[in-house]
Amino acid sequence: MRTTAVLLALAVCVRAEDLPLAPGVTVELRAERTEFALGDPILLEVLYRNEGKETWEVHEPHVHMFYDNFDVRDAEGARLPNPFGDIEYGGYDGPVTVHKLAPGGMATVRQYVNWCVAFDEPGTYSVTA
Repeated sequence: MRTTAVLLALAVCVRAEDLPLAPGVTVELRAERTEFALGDPILLEVLYRNEGKETWEVHEPHVHMFYDNFDVRDAEGARLPNPFGDIEYGGYDGPVTVHKLAPGGMATVRQYVNWCVAFDEPGTYSVTA
């Protein structure tokens, strides 16, 4: 039996409309591995570092959400659509952890890429946040 794979090239990119995230705050993506079988859940760690002078907060909701937290592109640069993009946001009233990032602080939030994209075919994809 042959396993088809999805290869992810992880990169960090803050979208222009999100700038500035916060003065001195950086974001890094990490994954346990970079090759997955089609249909596998793809869990990433989003690592926030505060190298600035002010305290900053990271909010981590604890329910499954279908937001576009990641920008996923194929080898040709085409963005993969969010198959859940038509779900209307009805507000959020669930548990949230607030990570306080004092200067020099760090917080890791784990999120699934599969929350906002479905991989229909094997290939190499880049993931940015």
